[in-house]
Amino acid sequence: MRSLHATGIVEILVSAPFESVRQAVEQRNADRGMTLFARIDHAAGAERAGFAMKPTQLLIFGNAAAGTPVMLTAPLTALDLPLRLLIRETGEKETAIAYRPIGATLSALGVDAARLAKLEAAQKMVAEG
Repeated sequence: MRSLHATGIVEILVSAPFESVRQAVEQRNADRGMTLFARIDHAAGAERAGFAMKPTQLLIFGNAAAGTPVMLTAPLTALDLPLRLLIRETGEKETAIAYRPIGATLSALGVDAARLAKLEAAQKMVAEG
């Protein structure tokens, strides 16, 4: 199931456990020549602070060969690049993959349509398979 929240965030629900979804997303990154720059484990941070949180990780990924020319042309895009995906457990065997579509943000910063289309396609492919 795919839903678009009022905030513009796209969320895809997957009937699979968190860890298998996270691994599949990371493999799709690698298969498409993307680098996983960082994995932020919000649940681990919550635990260190004394809170319980279902598995929740933010993946920051991209391809420097694709992203760098965009940032050179429109330097403020570096606030939103590389791309991000949030993966979180929503139930025992259900996981959500969420992202904020990058298109409108980068378009407003002057990114040309051809580069924008490539980044949007990459973001969607990695998130949605």
